[in-house]
Amino acid sequence: MFDFIVKYENRSFLIKVDNKEDLLEATKQRFQEKGLLKSPNCHLECYIEGLNTYCEVECQDLPNTGKLRLVFENDIHAGNSDDERNLSACAAEKSFETNAEYVGTDAATDELPKTSFAKLSEERPQSISNTQHCKWPGVFEVNVFPSTLKEALNAGEALTKKQMTELLDCLYNKITKYTFYPTSANYKAAAVALLARYPQLMKAIKFGDAVEIWRVRISMKARNARQRRDRQVPCVMAMRAKKKLNVSEEENKVIPPKKNLPKNMLAYGVLNYLPTRPVTEDDISIERHRSLMINELKKNSLNPRTIEELMRLTFHDRRRLIITETATVAHVAELYPALFNPNQILFEFQRLTEINLTESLRGEIKKSWRAIHLLSQVAISDQSDLDSDEYEERMIANAFLLIPALMREEITYDMPLEESTLEPAPTLHFRDASVASSEGVILAEGRTICQVSGITEGFLAWFASFYVFNMAYPRFAKKTLCFIQRGLLGLKDNTKTP
Repeated sequence: MFDFIVKYENRSFLIKVDNKEDLLEATKQRFQEKGLLKSPNCHLECYIEGLNTYCEVECQDLPNTGKLRLVFENDIHAGNSDDERNLSACAAEKSFETNAEYVGTDAATDELPKTSFAKLSEERPQSISNTQHCKWPGVFEVNVFPSTLKEALNAGEALTKKQMTELLDCLYNKITKYTFYPTSANYKAAAVALLARYPQLMKAIKFGDAVEIWRVRISMKARNARQRRDRQVPCVMAMRAKKKLNVSEEENKVIPPKKNLPKNMLAYGVLNYLPTRPVTEDDISIERHRSLMINELKKNSLNPRTIEELMRLTFHDRRRLIITETATVAHVAELYPALFNPNQILFEFQRLTEINLTESLRGEIKKSWRAIHLLSQVAISDQSDLDSDEYEERMIANAFLLIPALMREEITYDMPLEESTLEPAPTLHFRDASVASSEGVILAEGRTICQVSGITEGFLAWFASFYVFNMAYPRFAKKTLCFIQRGLLGLKDNTKTP
């Protein structure tokens, strides 16, 4: 058995053969499976370590193991060999460094000179631009899949995770023959061609919805590949450098450090993270408000408006207690027991962000629940004998429960065996998550935050609890909560998206 590493552009494959004469055919077959075989007219070149170069070698002269590269005849004629690509990358880096000096700061004024970045772009070599050797075709062909994948597609089988990855790899490799930065129309053309050739991939989804789903999948694959596998490709390096140079003043502005605040800045991006105390209040008045609130809670028929007003007046004190004194949940409950019910949790979130979470998040889910079901490949149940409000509530609850799976996270909502849990971050539990009106509870730091009635109310209060108590998202639900925060509510902060 002879082992060889065969390289082409930025990809390398291990090829094992029993006979060296079969090496070229085995290499072609592997590249065909990966959608990388541009032409059957190709040959192998062996790396000669002593001479530090590649050259053609007869089969009988090949070593028993070594490093090879695959060369296509078209690449030779087009001057597109690995050595020339490396030279092009070096030229790109050198040109970028020279031009970066050209647009450096003025020592006297510490400001950028008036030379525009457009001039910088014009002076860059053509080899690092977004243009490729081939023009985008009028009709995008999807005949790039290996035989095993084609058989699974033609049979209408549900693709495994490995097959889905292989399919997206082949499509991406085909796209990069034309450009590393396709337009939205290019992605859509690839999705349309794929679904026209293999309509079984739609899975009872409307054609327009299926095209959008596959367009997003292909574009996400391309983005991830540019950030990882192809990050050293010259045009990708140039685009990355261009984005760094052309950042806006707002993005480039240095954010001053916040003093006397904990490192956990989850709640940054909210308007009233640490509000100032009203001029009409002092320690004595705050204590009086707090006492009145506790007395009001002891009444058989309490006045919600009184509670709400007293909570508003003591808002600053609670934030100082939670942020600067890092009070535990139990300590906050001792001083402000009125906070520990779902309505007050949502009111506190509104005081922090000036966002009505019930209206905003329910409104976004109402717009998105159908798309969430389609992306999750979960059948949308019939309305049957439910009235419109009950049906809508069930669909919204189902959408909330499906979001973690879309984010590739696994969250369990079973009730804990004991009444309390030692998890520091808020956790959400339901008696029966299959019922939209199921009762549940939110727990944190070994105590109950609040009881909830219904899946939707549970998710709303659970999400708001992280802001109210200034707690970081737990690892097992970080993507789900970030999607709700940024994707649905549009709440931005300075943390990196997971």
